[in-house]
Amino acid sequence: MSEKSVQLKPLRLKYVVLPVALMVLGLILTAIYVWQMPETIYIQFNTEGIGIREGSPWQATLIWIGSTVLIVALCVLFTRFLATRPFLTNENVIMKPENLITLMGNIPAVASAVLIYAYWDICVYNLNGTHFIPLWVFALIVLGISALLLLFFMGRPLLGSLGKDLYGLKQLDQKELDQKEESDNLT
Repeated sequence: MSEKSVQLKPLRLKYVVLPVALMVLGLILTAIYVWQMPETIYIQFNTEGIGIREGSPWQATLIWIGSTVLIVALCVLFTRFLATRPFLTNENVIMKPENLITLMGNIPAVASAVLIYAYWDICVYNLNGTHFIPLWVFALIVLGISALLLLFFMGRPLLGSLGKDLYGLKQLDQKELDQKEESDNLT
């Protein structure tokens, strides 16, 4: 029995849509806030949320933009590399290869979301003197939501028929199982 090969496009926007969307959202936040901040701002905080290290708003902005661009670039390179691998091009995988690459390319959006919140929190603190919620609480919320989404997207195809049409599960019906069992018994 020969395995049918699937051709994947090396790069599609949907493979990395969440990191790219979060980067654009962050750039919009930057355009709004960076011009309003004073020349010296707090860029590091202790566990009680009190500013302990000062710096320029441009320093915080460059660190944030550099980190986010690095995340997006790594996502693009990773998904482009993964789309050309032969182990993802056969039909005998649990998820459709395109869906798997899309899922894996968008997972780093978790780090992007935490970075955007950290930058936004720096801006809000330096303009208003308050924090919305602590960064660690936000990170736990994002990780919890991400875990639930991952369970939903990966759990369904692993459990069986629920994801058959959506994820392209290769399932054997009872007749095929019986035929396979008979052929195994004959040999």
